[in-house]
Amino acid sequence: ADNDVQEVSLKDYIARMQPEQEVIYYITADSFAAAQHSPHLEIFRKKGIEVLLMSDRVDEWLLSSLTEFEGKKLQSIAKGDLDLGKLESETEKEEKEIQKKIEEEAKTLVERIKQALGEQVKDVRVTHRLTDSPACLVSDAQDLSGNLARMLKAAGQSAPEAKPILEINPAHKLVKRLENESADAVFSDLALVLFDQALGDVFSVRLAGNIASDKVIGSLEFSSKYLGSKLIVVLGHSDCGAVKAACDNFREGHIGEIINLIRPAVRMEKTTLENRSSTNEVFLDKVCALNVRVQINEIIHSSDIIQDMLAAKQIGMVGGVYNLATGEVSFLADTLML
Repeated sequence: ADNDVQEVSLKDYIARMQPEQEVIYYITADSFAAAQHSPHLEIFRKKGIEVLLMSDRVDEWLLSSLTEFEGKKLQSIAKGDLDLGKLESETEKEEKEIQKKIEEEAKTLVERIKQALGEQVKDVRVTHRLTDSPACLVSDAQDLSGNLARMLKAAGQSAPEAKPILEINPAHKLVKRLENESADAVFSDLALVLFDQALGDVFSVRLAGNIASDKVIGSLEFSSKYLGSKLIVVLGHSDCGAVKAACDNFREGHIGEIINLIRPAVRMEKTTLENRSSTNEVFLDKVCALNVRVQINEIIHSSDIIQDMLAAKQIGMVGGVYNLATGEVSFLADTLML
């Protein structure tokens, strides 16, 4: 499962299957590295069960129609409930009662996380597949995989809306920290950090105008230092309302405080001499990219933790702009730090 050379046939896999194994396990991802480091593999690594890592774009289309091979069902380890059936040892079967007790004790925590995440998830439940990670996202058995949904959107095609299921590992220190948090506001922030971590090792700043506020920087520090996130992405997007307001010198209400923090990017754009307003799409796009650079600098200069981790090459950082019309992300090469 750790070889990126496409040399394993389904016949080879079946020949190596464990005696009691009845299913061909696989995982799809947009790259071999993403598949190889997926938290969904943890229980399979622990038990020594081989999983096919599939990262070719055609794999998703193939697997949508190829459901079995030589009488063996193909099963994604990132979809539906995980039941290893006969592959469970006698000890593990006995431990099912302990698992049920853990699920019962986590009911209140699960409900609080559901409430905090709201419409972002279909469900929250205790995991059977994680051993080391705090959480992971899985698709419902009848839904499109997250990877296929992303591929369809990237190709400009519509995909049925399918919200992920968040599985949590109650034994992990982050989940324990979450369980012991009584302040609702802090709990909600930590639940979002947990959800972002489950999305992958990329931590994305999400705030109007990408403003590097103390809360955002604190979340980035927590995700990088304590959760193991490896890459911080500061992602602006085209047609951003906050950037438009800054270009138009909007000053009213509480949003004015955010707009003031975007104005340095407006002033930095010197090449546009006429029509310096949001109606000028070229000017708007330039300010959006400059704002990403401004906020990256603010994050680095405001956080000793992030500075030190970047210097030690423990994390990377990059800025980019997401085009709402095409779905494409343009990364800013001059912001890349690895």
